[in-house]
Amino acid sequence: MNPFSNLFAGIIPSLVSTNLRNKWYFRFMKITQLMTRQLISALVILASSVCFAQNDGIDTSDYKFYRFRIKTQTTLIQENPKNSDAYITRAYLKEQIQDFNGAIQDWTRVIELSPTDYMAIASRAVSKYYNSDFDGAIEDCSKAIAINPGFHDAYASRAEAKSEKGDYLGAITDYQKAIELVPDDINAHYGIAKSYNELRNYEQSLKAFEKVIAMDTTDLDLYVKCLMGKGYAKNDLGDYKGAIQDFEHVLRLNPHSAKAVNNIGSSYYGLKNYKEALKYMDRALEMNPQYAKAYNKRGDTKIILEDYTAAIGDLTKSISLDPTDPTTYFRRGQAKYKLKDYSGAIEDLTKAIEMYPDFYEATFQRAIAYEEMKEFEKAAIDYKRAEVLKTK
Repeated sequence: MNPFSNLFAGIIPSLVSTNLRNKWYFRFMKITQLMTRQLISALVILASSVCFAQNDGIDTSDYKFYRFRIKTQTTLIQENPKNSDAYITRAYLKEQIQDFNGAIQDWTRVIELSPTDYMAIASRAVSKYYNSDFDGAIEDCSKAIAINPGFHDAYASRAEAKSEKGDYLGAITDYQKAIELVPDDINAHYGIAKSYNELRNYEQSLKAFEKVIAMDTTDLDLYVKCLMGKGYAKNDLGDYKGAIQDFEHVLRLNPHSAKAVNNIGSSYYGLKNYKEALKYMDRALEMNPQYAKAYNKRGDTKIILEDYTAAIGDLTKSISLDPTDPTTYFRRGQAKYKLKDYSGAIEDLTKAIEMYPDFYEATFQRAIAYEEMKEFEKAAIDYKRAEVLKTK
């Protein structure tokens, strides 16, 4: 797949784990009520909800409390090794202190005591998800579904795990099943929109984001993410003016969003208004000097404006912040080629191809650079390879 086919590829932040954690926690609050697991105290539930909501920062201020509660549950387990409720409570508490391995062990013990407890199996899937064991999470969700085919949450969570593995078609299928079971599951609708975006099916992505907005505009965070998603989709569909409107809407809601500012610049780039694009990219970097994507795009814009030395400076800075993006090496290779630094161009283009072997543009550009270096045999190999890649 051509890495340039999505102008904003890689910009959308991944918030899957945050959404999954909050979603699953509050659903399990309901589950515990339904299952009358009496030993899970209201105090633990209240404290846990605060910890879950914080996620990225990982507030450790209450860890001492959680560890004390874990000791209490451990004592109960020592007194009665078959105390399923104590294992359940301890598993939740271990998740609060990021001890997902320990939580998995406790959920496994619950499952050993009750092999058909699909809720416990699904709970273990969540712990495995947090532990980055996405295959294990998918396996457990599938087990839970096999026991209870109408278990909505298992489909939704399996979709999240599939998404993490890049199986976006599989994720969409599971999200759709979750919606069949709970039509107003807005998180599943949003998951479909994101999955279509990852698949570069921007028409479907745009429709899905618009549907989420139509369902609920009271969740400001979700509303902003959908506006950003709409902007990405419109941009890739060539509706640059429409994209700018969405990104400007985001900026009105969040004036400190360097991402929205940079995206406006990228849309002006699509309109070939490069000077206006640079203004927004400059502004984005003033807001966030560590914004690798903004340096990347500004470097690309400067190449268009034939300011190759400045472009190399921006692209070098982008690489120092994020050395994992092959497009940055490709663009820097382009700039070096324009300055007749052919050996430097070949070095960067080779790096881009190593990172992304099907990179047609980089392969074709390297062939041209080899030709300038009079390395005709290598040029011929790259031209032939580029021709094959072009037909993919």
